[in-house]
Amino acid sequence: MRISKSYYYFLLFAIGFCISLSLPFLVQVATYTPPKYPLVLYSSQLHDMVRLDYSDRDFPMTDSKGNKYTPYETDSLLPLLNFRQLVADNRLPDSINHVPVNARTIANYQLSFRLSPTRIHKPVPMAYPIFESMPRRVGNIVTDHVFLLDDEVTVYDVSKNILDYEATQLFRAELEHRDFSYPAKWVVGNTNPRKKYDEGYFVLDNDGKLFQMKLVNDRPFIRNTHLQTPSGWHSFHPYEPNLHNFYGILVSNDGKMARFNIDDNGVYYLQWLDVPNIDPDVDVVKVIGNFMYWNVTVSKPEGEYTYALSAWFLNHIASDFIPVQLSVWDYIGHWIFPFVIRLKHNHTEFIEPRIMDLNPNAIWFNIILVGFYIYRKRRYGSPVRWYALASVLIFGIGAFLAMSFLPKNDVY
Repeated sequence: MRISKSYYYFLLFAIGFCISLSLPFLVQVATYTPPKYPLVLYSSQLHDMVRLDYSDRDFPMTDSKGNKYTPYETDSLLPLLNFRQLVADNRLPDSINHVPVNARTIANYQLSFRLSPTRIHKPVPMAYPIFESMPRRVGNIVTDHVFLLDDEVTVYDVSKNILDYEATQLFRAELEHRDFSYPAKWVVGNTNPRKKYDEGYFVLDNDGKLFQMKLVNDRPFIRNTHLQTPSGWHSFHPYEPNLHNFYGILVSNDGKMARFNIDDNGVYYLQWLDVPNIDPDVDVVKVIGNFMYWNVTVSKPEGEYTYALSAWFLNHIASDFIPVQLSVWDYIGHWIFPFVIRLKHNHTEFIEPRIMDLNPNAIWFNIILVGFYIYRKRRYGSPVRWYALASVLIFGIGAFLAMSFLPKNDVY
């Protein structure tokens, strides 16, 4: 039985697409080995960057000079990290670098959070819960109200499934009084009702002005932070430290990061992190801090950069770099697949087909497949089709396997 060219081309495209979508994923899963980067921190005792690898139980810590340390020595050299073990051993010092310390002080300043592109590129909620920032009873922040912020702000009472006209008018009047420009570019806040405290939401209006928006004593509290940057604000990553001494990290469109603070007089201000600019749509940033130092690790395609900063002024103290750990996929993928189609990406929570990893080196593997295709056709006396050669040469193993599943009849 003979089949038409249009039908053959349709089958070739459909099967080739499915193979091109699934085969690289299956090969990557089969050859995947998780990267094992050591934890890089700044030692307050050595005044040096150290690497922690607890898979080595005898000598888990290594400094920049290559010296190794036992777990007992590691606890003493990283007292701000291992203070609980030092307390259990009755070895916690009274002061660190001439600064008096105790377990409570160290614990209050401990922080650990992550800035990821997936926290930015994700579905936007249809509505945001309105929590009471100063509840009459501690821990009672359960709410029945939510707000929508598009062309105007609208407040709903979800317990009654109605629009709360009075609350809506209060918020609209306050936003108008603060010269808020609709629509909002983004709204960021912690919507988890189990959070330690509520700071409401930070909203970037259409003119690039950054506002804080929350509910205090059943009244809307909306303030313009007056924080500006020449490139504009890309995103905000909230964090609730134990001491309630800052709001989180602001990232500008050109990749600069700043700690977002408020002073005792209620004035908002920024402290810029003394690190190179990041790509906020690709790079992952991890922060591990204490009352003396912030350790900022930036994961880039080429490896991990770790910067030690002063906790008070965020100025640069030291840095370290660990090259990316290549897996089997990294060695063979760019030689076999001319391109890779992915549905899920590491930098977004959205699912969409996208061509990734264009690999011109795979042309040599495709030429081998073309030669094998010609040999097989000549061996069985079948005609060699020019479109088959072109598809294998361009699309590689996906097209080659697709033709193996198609009928062997002639195409008219």
